[in-house]
Amino acid sequence: MKKTTALTAALVAILASLALGQADSCNMSLVDEWTAYTPGRYGNLGMDIAGDYIIAAVKTQVFVLEIDSTGALSFVDSLNKDYEFVDVYDDTICFFMRSFGDSTHILTYTIDVTGTLDSLGFFSLNGDYEVPEIDDSLYCAYSSHGTYNSYVSYNIKNVLSPSLVISVDVRYEAYWSYAYIFDYPLIFNGGFHRLDYPPYPNQGVVNILNASDPDSIYVANQTNTTSIGSRVNCLALQDSFLYVGILNLHPIEVYKFSSDGTSLELLSYWEGVTFPYAYPRCLLIRDNLLFHGSSGLRYFDISDPASIERLGYYNFDDPWETPQIVDLVVLDSFMIGLSFTTDTVSIRVFKFDMEADGINCSYSPVPDDSSIDVSPNPFNSICRIDYSLDSSKSSTLRIFDVRGGVVSDLIISSDRGSVVWNAKDHPSGLYIAVLENDNEKITKKIIYLG
Repeated sequence: MKKTTALTAALVAILASLALGQADSCNMSLVDEWTAYTPGRYGNLGMDIAGDYIIAAVKTQVFVLEIDSTGALSFVDSLNKDYEFVDVYDDTICFFMRSFGDSTHILTYTIDVTGTLDSLGFFSLNGDYEVPEIDDSLYCAYSSHGTYNSYVSYNIKNVLSPSLVISVDVRYEAYWSYAYIFDYPLIFNGGFHRLDYPPYPNQGVVNILNASDPDSIYVANQTNTTSIGSRVNCLALQDSFLYVGILNLHPIEVYKFSSDGTSLELLSYWEGVTFPYAYPRCLLIRDNLLFHGSSGLRYFDISDPASIERLGYYNFDDPWETPQIVDLVVLDSFMIGLSFTTDTVSIRVFKFDMEADGINCSYSPVPDDSSIDVSPNPFNSICRIDYSLDSSKSSTLRIFDVRGGVVSDLIISSDRGSVVWNAKDHPSGLYIAVLENDNEKITKKIIYLG
């Protein structure tokens, strides 16, 4: 795990304060945390809810925890099984997935009212499948092979004898998948493809496949994300809107898609500061809220997808050393996050207040007349920084590199104006412009191409 040096500690302090932004607050609190020692190889993780029980598959173990009405967690059962994903069907049947390279086993267990797991049976898939999802009575999974993806789905209404619905390979431009979501007849996946120029060799991309004819699935749309040097980490879906979690400049982008998948239009994005380990690892939608798990928990008002707004956050004390939230589930008024390190697994329960019309949050956004903008961005040698603050008293405008060092201290003398930054003496890469005074702090990420 990354050790925090004096230099990175400075960056943590700077960027953590930027991530917090203004004095936003929401009625979110950490209720309980359960941690277990789980040595062994790195593995995929999965978590789901069965009634009042949380089932988590981590590395070489499966854990069952009970959550009571106050959000308190208690250990119920465990299995020493090397499963990688878990999905619950009808609150009573648990599906565990384990890949063996050329084949994938799907094992089924019942979970009774006491939280006890009992083996039911299994079926196998030909190929290396992963990241399953249960969509109504369909058990779906995919496998990424770089130049083509394989998709499979089974009808599991008869859990002892699942029937095959779709099994198909879809080939397109060389591409690596990291996230997918089924919404038949459409299949969405996201990841990245390779670019030809350094220092940003990847380009985030979203594909929409149309499966209205199971015998002839085709790529209806392929759209690059707005950030170069990026990849798509996670996806969430609500109505005709796709929410994309990205490892780079725009951590969340919102797209509107057509019913046949041929159109994918960028509506908005959130450009919050995301220091390393704060990029979206998972997304989850509840009503008009979008939850974003990383080195903490952030949540957004998405009642207007064309203008999403962050409502609040829960940041961990040390974003470098704290395990990231890699999976989220919701139960009543609790948001439950799964995290892991090389030696431990943690399950955290967050509480948020609910009203009949949604979440009751209070926050104080940055004043509308405070802003910072950079053009062009990305740039080759010189960029212009336009700024505006409520007051110029004790204001500073500085450029930081990714290590937390100040590379330029630009002179500003009024509450609004423009300055030019010449970066020719600096290496290409990501920089952060920080505009602040005693009352507020505003940031902007800048890409210098060199």
